This record gives sequence, C-alpha cells and structure tokens, in this order.
Amino acid sequence: MHQYQPALASPLGVRAIDACVWARGYRCVAVIGASKNAGKTTALNALSAALTVRKERVGLCSVGVDGEATDAWLATPKPAVEVQRGMLVVTAQQALDASPGRWKVLSTLPTPTSLGPTVLAEARVEGPVMLCGLAHRGHLADALAALRAAGADRVLVDGAYHRQAAADAEGVDALVLSVGALLPLHDALPTLRALSTPLDSDLPQTLDVVGGLTDARLALLNLTGVRVLRVASQGAVLLSSAGHARLHRAGVVLTARLTRPLVCLTVNPHQPDGDDDPAAFFEHVQVWIAQNGLRTPILDVVSGAHTPAEHA
Repeated sequence: MHQYQPALASPLGVRAIDACVWARGYRCVAVIGASKNAGKTTALNALSAALTVRKERVGLCSVGVDGEATDAWLATPKPAVEVQRGMLVVTAQQALDASPGRWKVLSTLPTPTSLGPTVLAEARVEGPVMLCGLAHRGHLADALAALRAAGADRVLVDGAYHRQAAADAEGVDALVLSVGALLPLHDALPTLRALSTPLDSDLPQTLDVVGGLTDARLALLNLTGVRVLRVASQGAVLLSSAGHARLHRAGVVLTARLTRPLVCLTVNPHQPDGDDDPAAFFEHVQVWIAQNGLRTPILDVVSGAHTPAEHA
C-alpha cells in the first residue's frame, strides 16, 4: 500500500519562488489555498526558506489553523509549518505550550484566537509550529503591525483553506494562490477569479456593490445597462463559477476599488493514493490558466518547474 508523505520544497523551487515573489520587493505576502491538499503549507515553507537564504527575519501569522500533524478531512500526514531560530510568530499561547522551552514569548496581544489568548513569540530553536488564526481583519492587521514592530523584515500570512479574507488585510501587498490535483481545477476557479479581480478603472456605467458579492446577492441586482460591477476589494468576491458565468454572459466586468497582485500560482500534483504525474498536472494548469485569460506565473516548489515571473 502506498504510504503518502508530504512533499518538501526543493532548493530549485525555493529559488524560483524567491524570484517570483521576494525579488520583486513585496514585504507581506498572504498564501491562500483554493482547496484541501493544494500545497499551501509547502508553498508557505518555501517562501520562508527563501527569506532564510536571504538572511532576513521572518514573521508568521494565520487567519485559520495550520500546522496540525494530520489532515482532519483526509486523515493523511500534513507538512508542518517550519520555523528557524529567530523567526517571529503570532499564534495561540496554547499552541506553544505543547513545546516548552522552544519559544520566547515577547508579548500578549489583545486579540484572542479560537484556542484562547494570542501571543507574539520568537523561536529559540528550529522546528514545527501550529499557527492559530485571528477571527477578524482588524485583528490580523494588529498582528502584522506587532510582527513588524518586533523586527520582522518580511511577513507571511497563512490564508488557510478558502480564507480569502487574508487578501483584504491591511499591510498585505501580494497574494500567492495554491491549487492541487486532488479536486478538479474547476472547483478552484471561483477563488482564482476572485483574487484576479482587476483594479477599478473608473469606467462609466459602473454599479457599486457594498459588502460581499455572493450568487444570491448577484441574483437581486438589476444589471440592465451596467458595464462594470465594482466591489470594495478582492476578498468581497464570493461568487461561485455559476455567478462568474452569469456576469460573463451579461457582458459585465467585475472590478475592485482595492486589489493586491496575485503574483504566483503554486501547484501540488500529489494525491494521497500516490497517483501523481507532476509534469502532466503542471501542463494541465498552464492550459487552464490560458483558457481563462490569465497570465499568472505557475510554480511547482517541489520539482522546481515554473513559468517565467516576467509573465505576471
């Protein structure tokens, strides 16, 4: 029987994601998973490793829970969120209590997580960490400010599975989306579309939408004479594939007043049953991206395969 083991980023993959993200000057990046088994944690670790190579101090926080040993849905081993000595994390005190002596708690934040009080801590030694997320966008902004004040050169936000809220956090300046082979790419399309929403260009015949844009909300809108539907930000786009298709049929362009660039799409070809074909999946994603009219750079941090960052 095949024993599934989480994949690790290769040195080539670390260099490729560094060129695609950090070399372009971004200071705070949110990594968002479009599905389960998307490879988000592996991408997060690759981005962190690239900063270690640069000898820059890393800050980590999350809007979900990440770092568990086993996937709660798939019952398969998960890659750990890895930290190096000197890295800074914002997480629940309870998550650090399981490994006493590994952490130096610097402060307690006035924003609780699902597991209780939130702390800002420095890693004394390398090893895994469980990141416990903050419930509100304002809390996340406070965590990012605390990490920078404590000396983080650059910050990574673990966006968790389908947590587009990370795209809206004050201080985040770029996004990375992870997709995997476990589920059809069609299921990842709404998240990809949402995070690729273009910046508002102040066109005529624009209808502004306040709050989240869901399929139900869209069904109530009168799109007669509307050329542009404008939301506050990418994180407010909560449409399904059917909702995006309705806008396309109506000839309506979706824009946002505030956007962060989607700088990279990482791919995970690995499946728990071991039926992997990394090269074929990478090519499949390339075709899928082109068919949807997008030019987002694609990267497999395990094999190191990538499209040029200049295509962004």
